[in-house]
Amino acid sequence: MTSDVTAAEAPMTRKDLEAKIVALAWKDDEFRKKFLADPKAQFEEKLGTKLPASLKMTAHEENENSLHFVIPTKPKAVEELSDEDLEKIAGGTAAVIAAFAIVVLSALCVLNADRWIVKG
Repeated sequence: MTSDVTAAEAPMTRKDLEAKIVALAWKDDEFRKKFLADPKAQFEEKLGTKLPASLKMTAHEENENSLHFVIPTKPKAVEELSDEDLEKIAGGTAAVIAAFAIVVLSALCVLNADRWIVKG
């Protein structure tokens, strides 16, 4: 993660940076251990620069029994997201409602299957 960015290249996004960290952690077990223990020190080492003392960094490792979510800081200029923006973030509600309906209907069919069987 040394800085090879030339002036002509666009700055790395947070998503790009996270992808590089994950790729390096999967490839280099020693880096993964150090990053989990002290992510800020690893950033400083790899970037070759000192980060602000007030900056806190935390790293978590997911496994098959855990899932971590990060809620970013709300932008100061945004009062409330529009329905259209919420749709973009959530991926739309129609698909979620349809999937939920299918699960519920399937469960009802299984629970009530004996009532629908014609006995001769």
